Amino acid sequence: MSFAEFWTLYPRKVARLNAEKAWTKAKGDQIGDRILAGLKRQLPGWTDPRFIPHPASWLNAGRWDDQLHVDVRPGTEKAAPRPAEADWKQPCAWKAMMNVWMFRIHWQKKDLTLDQLRAMAKERDRLAKQCLEMWGPEIPQERDIEVLGGMFDRLRAMA
Repeated sequence: MSFAEFWTLYPRKVARLNAEKAWTKAKGDQIGDRILAGLKRQLPGWTDPRFIPHPASWLNAGRWDDQLHVDVRPGTEKAAPRPAEADWKQPCAWKAMMNVWMFRIHWQKKDLTLDQLRAMAKERDRLAKQCLEMWGPEIPQERDIEVLGGMFDRLRAMA
């Protein structure tokens, strides 16, 4: 297998020159069949283009030997949770936005106590959960701006 064949099969076509250097470094012309087998094994798992590694990174790390293991037993598959059922303690856009607000408040006040910060974090979690349940994981672009402003005012009042 040659680099040209690899490049044709690899789904993310970026930094070709770096990929060619990595191919040469990995002795791709000698172990091309092994690289091809690894690539074909991993291709079905690359459904989101954002998470497909650059070809040079993939080659430099010897990723063709990775054993991707997904343990899915028949009947145990679960549907993705609706936003209201999602674990709201996990990072989400709402919580991230409110973290920025809290940082701004903290930066302006500079003398907040640990108890005030804990109370703000608890309120942030409550508000983030409420927003996630009402609007889902995406922050509305322009609608409901007054509601968002009201949440910011609640956090600011706690400081």
